[in-house]
Amino acid sequence: MLKVKFFHTPRNKKFNYSPLYYDPEEEERKKRIEKITGKSAPGESIKHEFTRRRKQQKKSGRVSNTRAFIIIVILLLIAYYLIFDEIPFIN
Repeated sequence: MLKVKFFHTPRNKKFNYSPLYYDPEEEERKKRIEKITGKSAPGESIKHEFTRRRKQQKKSGRVSNTRAFIIIVILLLIAYYLIFDEIPFIN
């Protein structure tokens, strides 16, 4: 017959993960060889391109934020002038 479990928590899933060996000396040697030959690993140029674009977007974001802030300040000054000061051409 059917058993209904209201507070049933499922078991953890198990994965067959075996960590890879990391050799920092070998990585450094590969970087030096790539630097000397000018050839990079297949994924390295993509990684550098993403990093460059992210920095460029941050910089352009700052410029647009500054521009928006200046426009808002100018509009607020105009609104303040129109509301609280007398306008000479309106009787």
